Amino acid sequence: MAESYMSNAMLKSSYDLPNLPPPNAFPEDPGSLAAKEVARLSILDGMRGIAAICVVFLHFYEPFQFGPQNWIPRGYLAVDFFFCLSGYVMAFAYDPFRVELSPTELIKRRLIRLHPLVVIGTLLGFVVVVIGRFYAPVAAALFNFSVTEFFILLTCSALLLPHLFHSDPSFPIFPLVAPAWSLLCEYVANLTFALFLRQLSLRWLLAMLAFAAVATAYTCYDFGSLNGGFDRRTFWIGFVRVGFSFIAGVVAYRIGRQPLLPRAAYYLPLILLASFFWPFLWKPYDFLIVTIVYPLLVWLGANAIGSPSINRFSEFIGDLSYPLYMTHYVLLMLLFGGTSAGWVAQNHAALAVPTMTLVAIAFSFLVKRYLDEPIRATLRRRSFEHLKG
Repeated sequence: MAESYMSNAMLKSSYDLPNLPPPNAFPEDPGSLAAKEVARLSILDGMRGIAAICVVFLHFYEPFQFGPQNWIPRGYLAVDFFFCLSGYVMAFAYDPFRVELSPTELIKRRLIRLHPLVVIGTLLGFVVVVIGRFYAPVAAALFNFSVTEFFILLTCSALLLPHLFHSDPSFPIFPLVAPAWSLLCEYVANLTFALFLRQLSLRWLLAMLAFAAVATAYTCYDFGSLNGGFDRRTFWIGFVRVGFSFIAGVVAYRIGRQPLLPRAAYYLPLILLASFFWPFLWKPYDFLIVTIVYPLLVWLGANAIGSPSINRFSEFIGDLSYPLYMTHYVLLMLLFGGTSAGWVAQNHAALAVPTMTLVAIAFSFLVKRYLDEPIRATLRRRSFEHLKG
């Protein structure tokens, strides 16, 4: 371990990280550090917001299976970008050479940052499913559980425990809030980072990254894409995805030395957006995008500087990205009910999808403002009082 620290110390001295706060000048979560204290990460916040909107757009097309072709066929790759960005921000915000923090305290801060929306999304999904059982035959057939099974499902979902025992292998492992599968992967990555990953030298990280790249290549070849992790059949793919992308983000931070490219704040988000629109079935595509393009976008985006207005907008949509990701599923269930009941026609996708996306953005803002932020503030205050006590 001492050798690892010494190796890292030599590494840190070999590059400059401008605008870093002094040691222990550490906020309650990396998001606030990235968005408010270090302007050079504002563009990454904006790219995270763009990715979240694309995921929502992709999901809202699912009820229209007989309608027009999905406009964002590779939108699922946004999750891999999330993982890569998370690795970078975690390495940046919890750098042991600038922040003295125990693994227990690090995990506690991540739980305060992430878990309230897991519970909120679960409760919203539970309410919609219970109501839907009385008014939507599709919901009644899909969620054909007893009262006891329902409450077990609710408890497991709120605790982020996957439902792996349904007879249908394509049934979501988190049926009340399906996007939570990626949060489970994120939790595993955060725990791994807290326990030992952040202490490793760059050499060991690169070795792990090479191994993860082989696993990613095999998955793309065998499965055909990286579009998996959300059901029992593809559960293992989620850990392959986070395994490479999270470590790639940590490596991107450790390497440093990003060039300051002119107008990068404008074209890097466009490159990210374009990566979701590839319409052709080509197995190497996901591998190349995830292993090369996204790590480069995160690495270069960390030093991209936009105008004040661009930075403010980037921070705004970046702050909304996680609430949007975790709350849009309840609206998707309502949209599924509307299409199955015939209230929304299959050929109305061009109007319904953008409209529902705007509704989801507004809804996530309200959830963030009136539920998530107050809950997290209370938890942070109690955690601080506990430390003082």
